[in-house]
Amino acid sequence: MLETALNAALEVGYRHIDTTYVFENEKIIGRWISTGKIKRDNFYITTKLALCGVHPDRVEMMLKESLEELRLNYVDLYLLHFPVGTNYVERCLVTPPTMLKLENSDHVELCKKMEEQVDAGRTKAIRLSNFNRKQIVTILKSCRIKPAYLQIEIHVAIQQRELDGRKQTRKNSERQITKRPKEYREAKKKIEFQPRYEEASEDKIEATLLKKKEEVGESNRLPAVY
Repeated sequence: MLETALNAALEVGYRHIDTTYVFENEKIIGRWISTGKIKRDNFYITTKLALCGVHPDRVEMMLKESLEELRLNYVDLYLLHFPVGTNYVERCLVTPPTMLKLENSDHVELCKKMEEQVDAGRTKAIRLSNFNRKQIVTILKSCRIKPAYLQIEIHVAIQQRELDGRKQTRKNSERQITKRPKEYREAKKKIEFQPRYEEASEDKIEATLLKKKEEVGESNRLPAVY
C-alpha cells in the first residue's frame, strides 16, 4: 500500500519524503528509491532520531540504521525530534512500556554528535523539533553548525507565543516550520486569542471556535484538536 501511495505522490510532483525510524517504513521507502525511477538528486529525504537514540553514544548508530533501511549514503535532513530521550533496548524500535526509563539529555553533546554526521556526509543538514526557547539558546551558544530548521507545533491549544513570533529564529538565521491545521490558521486570523485559551479544555476550545465561526458565517464543521 505504501509503495502505491509513493507512486501516486511522485507522479503528481511530490519530491520530499519525511519519515522516521519508528514509522517502520524506511525499508519500503528504500526499496522504492532503489528502483531508480527518480534520480537521488531530485529527492529531499528527511528522517529523525528516535527517542531511544537521544543520547550522544547512539546518534551515529541510529542514523546508520536508517541509512541502511533507506538504501542511501546520506539524507538531506536529520531531525533531533524531541529534547528528551529514553533508554535503548536492542532490537526494539520503541522501548517497551514495561522497560521504559527517561534519560537525561545533554543537548550540547547531542548536537556535537549531530554535527559529526554532517562532517561524515551522512546528512546534509540537521534540525531541531519541539525544543523550547531556553533549550534553543543553549544550543546556539555552543553549536558549530546551526540547525537549519526549527519545527514546532502551533495551534489554538498550543500557542507557543515566544516562538511563533520567529524573532529568535530570524535573529539566528534559522528557518521555522510550524505544524498547525489549516482550519486553525484561518480561525486565528479572525479570533483574538486570550491567555485563557492556553489552559482551556478541548471541549471549551471547540465550543468557542464554533461560536466565533457561526458569527462570521463560516461552516460549523471543526477539526479535532491535536
